[in-house]
Amino acid sequence: MFKAIRNRLADVRQLSRLCSEAEQQARQLGQARPGSEHFTLAALALPDGSALRVFQQLGIDAAAYRAALQSQHAEALAAAGIALDPASAAAAAPQALAGEAGGLYRAEASAQVFMQRLAAARGPMGSRRLHSADVLLAVSQESYSLAARAFQQLGISAQRLATAARAELPQQA
Repeated sequence: MFKAIRNRLADVRQLSRLCSEAEQQARQLGQARPGSEHFTLAALALPDGSALRVFQQLGIDAAAYRAALQSQHAEALAAAGIALDPASAAAAAPQALAGEAGGLYRAEASAQVFMQRLAAARGPMGSRRLHSADVLLAVSQESYSLAARAFQQLGISAQRLATAARAELPQQA
């Protein structure tokens, strides 16, 4: 019972760090609300290091993933007939985000579904602590998100991502 309570408290701290970092990642990429792609980047900054080890195992780093995200974003805009000038978009982002108000936690739809997958991926409540590799395992279950398409662009299948993430997670039930 005490272990479950300790795990739960550790998870609250971990989720708080994850959400704060995801918001920062979203703002750095010029977006007001985080999506699952921002949670992926945020996982790399968590202290347990398991997501970072997964990236190393897959032969990628945060810069490569960020570049794939930006490429996916530019392709989506181009498909909608919008030309993206990275310099002007980066300059406009802080102004566009200045009016965002606090209050309830706001996230993109992909992040909301992602959080449900993250909770489900861990199994019974209190069985083990949340690790940053759990974030990548949850993202591996996405098919059409920006996060999933960025991994595909880097040549990493959902199955390969899931296998690498599971290898970094503790095996206890």
